[in-house]
Amino acid sequence: MAHRSPSQAQTSAPQLPNNNVQFNGPTAIVTTSTVTSITTTVPAGATSGTISVAVGGNTATSATNFTVTAGATITINTQPVAIAVCNGATATFTTAATGTTNITYQWQFSIDGIVPFTDVINGGGYSNTATSTLSVNTTGTFGAGRYRCRINGDLATEVITNAPGLLINPLPSAPGKIGNSGCSSTSISLTATGASPGEFRWYTLASGGTALTGEVNSTYATPVITTTTTYYAAINNGTCESARTAATATIIPLPVAPPATAVVGCAPSATILLNASGGSASQYRWYTTATGSSAITGETNGTYVTPLLTSTATFHVSINNGTCESLRTSVLAEIKSCTPTIAPVSLTTLIGGQTGLDISPLVTTISDPLDIASIKITQQPISGAPATIAAGVLDIDYTDIPFAGTDVLMIEACDLASHCVEQEINIEVVGELGSVYNAVSPNDDGLNDVFFIEYIDALPTTKQNKVSIFNRWGDVVFSIDNYDNQSRSFHGLNNNGSELPTGVYYYRIDFAGGKSSRTGYLSLRK
Repeated sequence: MAHRSPSQAQTSAPQLPNNNVQFNGPTAIVTTSTVTSITTTVPAGATSGTISVAVGGNTATSATNFTVTAGATITINTQPVAIAVCNGATATFTTAATGTTNITYQWQFSIDGIVPFTDVINGGGYSNTATSTLSVNTTGTFGAGRYRCRINGDLATEVITNAPGLLINPLPSAPGKIGNSGCSSTSISLTATGASPGEFRWYTLASGGTALTGEVNSTYATPVITTTTTYYAAINNGTCESARTAATATIIPLPVAPPATAVVGCAPSATILLNASGGSASQYRWYTTATGSSAITGETNGTYVTPLLTSTATFHVSINNGTCESLRTSVLAEIKSCTPTIAPVSLTTLIGGQTGLDISPLVTTISDPLDIASIKITQQPISGAPATIAAGVLDIDYTDIPFAGTDVLMIEACDLASHCVEQEINIEVVGELGSVYNAVSPNDDGLNDVFFIEYIDALPTTKQNKVSIFNRWGDVVFSIDNYDNQSRSFHGLNNNGSELPTGVYYYRIDFAGGKSSRTGYLSLRK
């Protein structure tokens, strides 16, 4: 209920007891009074009328009437619910209310709901204590007990929420751990203790992150690693997860791979002595493969005599110090014949360019000197470009040769004993689309008879194309795919085979594969 103090007062006939207040008849209870004010409560049954006040034998009555209005009612729409969290987590209680204006919230705490509830304030683990959402940081099992919220608002009686409990579950003990060590480029097995299979969690970070998928047992095999790496194990009992324990996978450095040499053998067959250094007797391991497979039985010293070889073979050697084994060093057991060799080589030039090479340094002879005069071309370039050799120097001229891609020719060289060898030479001819000749006079005089686009049919990036010719109104008068300057070209005829009139036309060249289009104009004259 609410009341109004009188705005004006006047003496009246009724006689009231000293220090008494009446609301249009019913007498109110005075709760406090001073020389300047009286505090009272509107009595039951009073609805409207005048207010009479008697003080020290004097009576005054209000000049206006009071009116009693009903107060607002606060409705709790959301009640907080009980929460169970793991030690260290943040618990959140939430409520919400409607029914009046200027609603306020104040959270309270009681250890067991029997001990009186007291207001909580921000700090010491609490935050947002005067809002609809209370946060409790439970680190150190702080805050276990019951919580409720006092809710007030304008012209409304205070309401209080339910008082649900906060249960704080203890964390499992952190696991014991056993680090491990291993050689570089291996997987290392780590072990944790203190829980049952399925309760372990393995991480790559000391905190945060996500547990490694599927790794829930006490052992964890790392990926192949080359540097010392720390992993972390925790125990999860299905409710809470422990702190993480570090387990370090320590990498033991590999021995240094041994240097090795071989003595060349001569055809048709030979055994070859291979030599390695850097280790002690019995530490060497000889292999026939660069990786994998087993070492050759009994070969543990720095020398190894190969089986009888009829062709060049590669063997591999490492050092094993009893803990780790080095990388393998490859050593070539070479069987050489009397025939000279020409080292393979590739050349690069631009479309329409020239290239050359001195062949002499590429030729290796066994017993007799090279006959420079014998160096010759046995197969001309497949592109049709002219190639010559003079004094051992190769020259290839691509001027006026519309070719792009890999060109191939064969050369031969002999020693003075007429032992000869052939070798293929590859030439990469590269470039971009050349000039677009935009004057066309199709009169069969051999000059500008077709619309000529330089290199369009030579480059891999331009062979797939579409050429379109437009008149000055933008109409397509000619269009063809895979234009090649010859059988698929523009001779001044439209797509129906009819002659086009003299004039200025426009062209567009589109390419497959996203290469930018080319546009421009051309002049057609009869």
